[in-house]
Amino acid sequence: MGWKIFAVFLTLFTAVATVGLFRAPVDAMALMSYLVSLPANVGVLLYAFGNEPRPSPYWTFFSRFFAVWVVACLIRTVAAYPRLNSGHFGPGPLIFALVIAGIFYFFQWLGLRRLSLGEVS
Repeated sequence: MGWKIFAVFLTLFTAVATVGLFRAPVDAMALMSYLVSLPANVGVLLYAFGNEPRPSPYWTFFSRFFAVWVVACLIRTVAAYPRLNSGHFGPGPLIFALVIAGIFYFFQWLGLRRLSLGEVS
């Protein structure tokens, strides 16, 4: 039941982010993140609702690619912090955001990995 709630939340979050993505100027990293998140959402939905119980080479490759992509995004966020910080905030909000994003991405990757192994939620 927890995976189903997470999958629905993830889908709603991506839908809201999609609307926001096309309302602001889009940079290459944001567009690539959006393009990576779509199949990731499909994979988590498939895993949560048990629609693809057999292993697939696509999901094996994509779960590895997704892990590398997430690490690259987190590193980019940490590297961009000095120029994004206006001096009003310390490192606390960045650390909090990275921990929340890390937990969120970990469970998204875990769903993809379990789907690639053919496990059923």
